Order: sequence, then structure tokens, then C-alpha cells
Amino acid sequence: MKAKEILRRSRKSKGYTQYEMAEKLGISSRMYQRYEEGKFPKYKTAQINKIDRLLGTDLENILYKRAPAGENEAADQGRIQLKGKHASTVIVDMQQRIIALEAKAAVLLATTIEILSKQRKKVSAYTPAELSKVIDT
Repeated sequence: MKAKEILRRSRKSKGYTQYEMAEKLGISSRMYQRYEEGKFPKYKTAQINKIDRLLGTDLENILYKRAPAGENEAADQGRIQLKGKHASTVIVDMQQRIIALEAKAAVLLATTIEILSKQRKKVSAYTPAELSKVIDT
């Protein structure tokens, strides 16, 4: 069963309307409707925790692929798995990407400085009178 179906059935079994759930969560009724459409927030686990407490569901584990405690060492240590990877693996991957981007930015900056330097040499070859003629045309 999908998370949105679990949410809808659990809410109805508790006798809450969508509007009442939204009020209890402190969000707009439209936002809550989006949850029941399956459009859950990616990083707002506090909202999902509130829903779990109100309805007695386990949406957080379903949505964010957290293994229940006792199933594996990573879950026992509180590590989050993202797309089958541990958070530490994702962080290392992101750090490597940042380093690669910084290297590309350094090359781009050096190239820009070189181009500007060449342009400055061209401009400095003109006299002020010649420059004003070039700019005016």
C-alpha cells in the first residue's frame, strides 16, 4: 500500500476531515490535500512525525526508507539511507562534486582573467582620443 493510501485510510479511521488534520498539523488544508495526493515534503520530517503520532502510522519509514530499529546496524545507529546509500556516502559524494566544481571554477576564473588581460592590452594601445572615437562609433 502506498503512503498516500495509508494516510487517507488512517485519517478516515480516526474520523478526521482533511481540514481538521491540517489544523492539527498547523498547515493549510491545501498542503494537507497534497500529502494525500502523494506529494509529501522531502525534508520536512517533523510534519511526517506529527502525522505518525496523530494517526499511529509509520509514514516516516515508508517515505524515507528508514529500516526499522533492529533490522540492521545502520538503522540502530540512526543513519538515514538515501536511495540505497548511507548519508555518509552521499556526503562524501557531494564533497567530491564540490571539489570538482571548485576546480572548474578556478579554470574559468583563470581563463576570464587572461581574456580581460588581453583586452586591457588592446585598449591601452589606443590613445584617449582614439578610444573616444571607437566608443562613439
